[in-house]
Parts: sequence; C-alpha cells; structure tokens
Amino acid sequence: MPLRKEFPRSIVVSSEFQLEHIDGINNALNHILPLFSKAGIDVLLYSGSPTKGIKNPFYPNARMGLLTWGGLNEEFRDMKPDLALAFAPALAGLVLLDWAEINSIPRAAAFNTNIPRYAKSYGLGFLEKPLWKYYKHIHAIAQVNLAASKSTVQMLRQKGFRNVEFWGRGVNDQFDPSKRDLDFRRKVTNGSDQIPLITYVGRLGKEKGLVSLIPFIQNIPFAHFVIVGDGPDRKRLEKLLKKPNVTFTGFLQGEDLAKAYASADIFLTPSTSEIASTTIIEAFKSGLPVVAFESEATTDIPNETKAILLSKPGDLTGMENNLLRLLQNDQLRKELGVDAHTYAKKQTWDKSFDQLMVHLQSLKKYHEPTIYYPVVEVAHEVDNLVQNLRRNKRAPKDGTFGTRMARKKINSRLEKGQITSAHAEVQDKWHKEFDNQFFEQRRLKIDLGNLGDQEVIMVDVQRSDVINSGNQPPLFFVPGRSGLPYGIEPLIRELFIQGRRIISVSYPEAHLSKTTEEFAWAVEHSPDYEIHRMFFEKVINILLKDNEFELWGYSTGAELVNQLLTNHNISNRVSLAVAISPASLVNQTRKELNLGIAREILRLGNNINEFPYISEVLGPKHNPFQEPDVELQQKGLNKKISRLLLQSVLRKGSSWNNAKVQNGGDILVISGKEDHIVKSDRAITELLALSNQQLRVINVINGSHLTPLTRAKEYLSLIQNHETEKYAEIIL
Repeated sequence: MPLRKEFPRSIVVSSEFQLEHIDGINNALNHILPLFSKAGIDVLLYSGSPTKGIKNPFYPNARMGLLTWGGLNEEFRDMKPDLALAFAPALAGLVLLDWAEINSIPRAAAFNTNIPRYAKSYGLGFLEKPLWKYYKHIHAIAQVNLAASKSTVQMLRQKGFRNVEFWGRGVNDQFDPSKRDLDFRRKVTNGSDQIPLITYVGRLGKEKGLVSLIPFIQNIPFAHFVIVGDGPDRKRLEKLLKKPNVTFTGFLQGEDLAKAYASADIFLTPSTSEIASTTIIEAFKSGLPVVAFESEATTDIPNETKAILLSKPGDLTGMENNLLRLLQNDQLRKELGVDAHTYAKKQTWDKSFDQLMVHLQSLKKYHEPTIYYPVVEVAHEVDNLVQNLRRNKRAPKDGTFGTRMARKKINSRLEKGQITSAHAEVQDKWHKEFDNQFFEQRRLKIDLGNLGDQEVIMVDVQRSDVINSGNQPPLFFVPGRSGLPYGIEPLIRELFIQGRRIISVSYPEAHLSKTTEEFAWAVEHSPDYEIHRMFFEKVINILLKDNEFELWGYSTGAELVNQLLTNHNISNRVSLAVAISPASLVNQTRKELNLGIAREILRLGNNINEFPYISEVLGPKHNPFQEPDVELQQKGLNKKISRLLLQSVLRKGSSWNNAKVQNGGDILVISGKEDHIVKSDRAITELLALSNQQLRVINVINGSHLTPLTRAKEYLSLIQNHETEKYAEIIL
C-alpha cells in the first residue's frame, strides 16, 4: 500500500462560535480557511449557531456550538481527516480533540483567549484557578499548541502547557492611512476636523478595562475619544463615560471600520487581558501609533517597531503621559505612524498561513501512514474477527514443561500432607485444562487502515468451572518485548488456576504474528511505543467493548499499560492496573542494557533450579503451533520492529503521574531491586515523588527482571495482598 506523501490533505476545524460572530478568533478563521482551500486542503468547519448551543457568560449574544462524538463518527464514517485543529477550544474544541485522540488523528489547538483572566474581570476570580486547570487539560490533548504572541508562549509554558509554539497573525488589506476621512472626523466631533482623535476599537466588555479611560477623558478635554464597538458592557460605559468629548459609534465593519481607524490620531487600548491584539495590528496598518499597558499581547511589539508606547499595568499616570507626549508632538506622532504602517504591511495572512502550515506539518510524524480506524468497527462481533485455527500438534500427553513442574510441586505437597489427594487431582486437572486452552491457537486480525491488517496470536483462558461466574472482571495482560503471551505463560497459568479469565494478545511483529511494512514505518517514525499503544487500544475496544477489566503488563508491556491509562476511555473501565518489572523507567545506554542482560543471565545460570518455567521464558521447546511459512521479508520486518522497540527501552517513558484508573482503584507497580535490565531500582525515588494518589509501589528486594516469571505464585500473592500504602519493600 503506497504511503501518502502530502500532508495534510484534509482537516477538520472547530470554533466555539458561529463565523458571523465578530472577534479576533473568527477574524483569523475567516482569512485562514480560504487559504486552506487555495492550498488544495479539504476543510470541514464545526462552529457555533446563532440559535442553538450554550450561552457564554462573556458573550451573551453568541452561543457556543455543540459537537458530539456521534456526529463526528457519522461524518467520518468512511475516511478520517488527516488532522484536527481546534480554535480557542472550550466545549466543541474539547470534543474534537478528544475524538481525534481516540482515533489517533494528529491534533493542534490555538490558545486565543485568556478566559481564566476574564473571569476575574467579571467578579468570578474564584474560578480562575479551576479554569486554568480546565484549559490545561484541553490543551494537553493537542500535540502542538499555538499562541499568537511570544509572551503568551512563555506564559503558557510556565503554567505547564506542553508543546507551545508561536503562530503570528496577519492583518486585512483594507486598513490603510489613505482611508482617513475628514467627514468622519467632523461627524464624531460635531463639526470639527482639527480636534485630535483618540480611538479605541474592540469589544465593550469588563475585561477590556475601559473604565480606566475616565481620568483621561477628564484630564485631556482638548482631545476627543472615539469608542468603536459593541458588547455587554456598552450601556454601563455610556453612562460612566457620558462626556462631550466622548462618542460611541457602535459596531463598525468593512470600509466604515477602516475609515474609523485611519481618521484617528492615536489608538488607545487599556486592556491587560489580551494575549494577542487584532486591533493593535489593524491600527498599525492604518498608520496609527499605539498607547497601551504591558501585557502578553504587547510586550513583544517594541522589539519589532517603536510605534507603541507602553506603561505598567494599572499605571494610569504613565499611560496619560504617553498620550500627552504624542498629542503635543505632531512630528513624533507622524514618524511613529509611518513606522507602524511599515511594520504592519509585513504581517500578511499569507505569511501567517505559511507559519501555521509549518506547525501542522510537524504533526506528520503522527500521521503517515494513516492508522486511523473507523470507530464503527468496534461494534463488530468478536466472532467475525477471531478465527480459531487449531493445529494438529497439541500439548504433550504428559503436559508441558510448566505442567510437569507444577505436578512435581503438587506431589511434593501431597507427600508432606499439605493437601489431600482429591485436591491434588483437581490441581492436576486444572493444569491439564490450562494446557489444552493455552495451546488452542487463535489468530486475531486487526484492521489498522493504511497500516494494513495485523495478524496476531490471542490467548483467552479460564477454568471451565468458573466460566460466566461474574465474580471478577476479565484481565487483559500485555506481554513483554518477546511480544508473545508465551513469554508470560507462568503468570497466566497461575492466574488461570486461581479462576481468573485472562486475555493476552501478541505484538504484531512477534513470532507467529504477521505485520506490514506500513506498520514498521509507523513505529520507526513515531514516539516510543506510540503505535503499539494505539494497536492495543483497538484490541481492547474490540475484545472487551465497554466492560470493566483489569489491565496488567510485564516489562515493555508494563510501559504500554502506563500509556494506555492516559486514555480516559480505557482508564475509566480499569478497576486495577498492575505493572510488573516495568521497562523505560530510566534512561540508559545500550552498553548498560547489555551489561544488565548479561548479569540477569548469569543470575539465571547460577540458580537454574529456582526457575521451573525457564523453558517458557526463553522460548518453549514444545511449540504449540506449526510455524507458518514466513517469507524472509516478514522475518526482516519482525527483527526491525523488535530492534526499534529495544531502542525505546533505553529511553525513559511517560510519567506515571498521568496514568489513571477508576475511582477507588489502584495502579500497582512492582519492581525488583536487582532488576539489572531496566534499572527499576534507580526509578523508585522518582516514582515515590509523584503526586498520583492511585499509585502504589512494591520494591521486591531480592527480585530481578525474570523473578515474576520464575516465582509467579509469590508475585501474584504480593499483588492480591497489597496494602493501601504508597510504598512497600518485600523480600520473597
């Protein structure tokens, strides 16, 4: 299947309000959307409605659009978009980003409005911190976040937002000094075109700080103040600012707005809540010097042009002095106006679009080849996806290596009088039943879209006497780097004996599985474990649907558990998560890893009698299946992906702080102090420092990387009897 070489070809965009709603966000959208189309990119816009949706307390005349997963699934039933972009995400944007994440669609968000700071202006200061948490959560879903000023980029990074980049905005061509209109000046001043005009353009809301104009209006009576715009605070402002030298024009647009700008002498904006100001750049383009307070929207500008005079936030005296300085010096005012126009002419929407495309194309690594799967597939019956392909070769009559070793233990306990003969018979029966179920091959075919079909091995075992008992949820077990359930056979066997239902699926590149070149490409060009995480997300959704379950993992499988638990659609169904000998806890060199493997093997050789399941750990001699004919190319793909996965082991993975399970559930991490392969002992201190209240850590003092497999029963006992303390040290 050929890889797509152009990206993006299609994009879905969300805006909280209908495009007819006038603000800086929609101004940018109205210019960017046509440029997408011009570039040959298909665009679908989800925006608000004038009549439907939720009222916004800061914008009473506009409604926030409603967007649902069902609507998105229906729209994109046949083909997913290449990319999702949320402008100022709040409600619709959150839904879009969330949907894009679960469908593995690259996603970006633009932080356009400082709503948490707005809350303070409206007497809702107690909401500022919760709102920051909410917006931080939204933007954490995006893989790149865009801010319209470099100061805002810095501010967001300091607040813990990730992957924040600068995206500058353009200015409309209609704004120009040539639009200066003496008739407009006479109209607002009741007949004079010589009176200096100080103009504000923007929304009339409390967050804009227009009340601070009162002393200027009183102290500078020889100038006329023109307030252009409308908003929820207009009536109050008209009463407070009712003076002969003040005119409210109401809402203006098009040529009328261009004339209002160009006809002014100074542009004044007292807002400190802006993170980027459309009106300042429009004023610059109209040839006006600007007087403003320092804010995220303004502090970068003096590095680009001298046409803005700033004062500290709340310093009304300083702002008034800047106004007087310009009013009393016609030459300075004109020079700054020329500099402003020269600077603004360079800020084109084409330039802004090119910058945006650079950021969006950086998401290509998450996209190509496309791996999105239609959500509707999850509704298919498992029977349509799972094929039982029983092989002629079955388990040996006297049982597998594991069963024979278990039988020795049973006989030893029987001889010592620790169990009755009846109990011994039942135990032996269960081990034989496990062999028969475990050696029944099931091949699961998973459609990963442009990544092709992945054919993997699935194990689904449960004692016949407890099937459908409903006492405990099923357990999904992610294997280690060997990629096969056989590598964790000892743990699965003991869980089976205890009456649990265990489901385990091999990695696509594992022995007996079948993967594709596209899957290998995606693994190579994606972040650590990312493609495998997406693969297991789909497997879980297919096999377990919406049911509650436990999620376990060993070695690299444990790190995959960590990443799976950051997806709330998975974590909300997990009652208990168990990570055994987790990989990727620390950074290490290849030399350190090789040395650790050598030490683990040496330990194994010195204590071979302690390891009854070593045959299964290193690769079962009694292969339950006849190995299928595998082409040399397939073997090469398997080796390539395994090598890439090994590279991931060398790097520290995701923070366990972000992993979550159901309320009241635990995330249990069991590491061995003598685990020289993944160096988990070095990570204990860091794990304990995390604020995740669901995290529990057990440090097995005499445990190594393989100990959970060779002493599976003891490890399961630790898990089942773990206490609620954050940390425990255990000696087996």
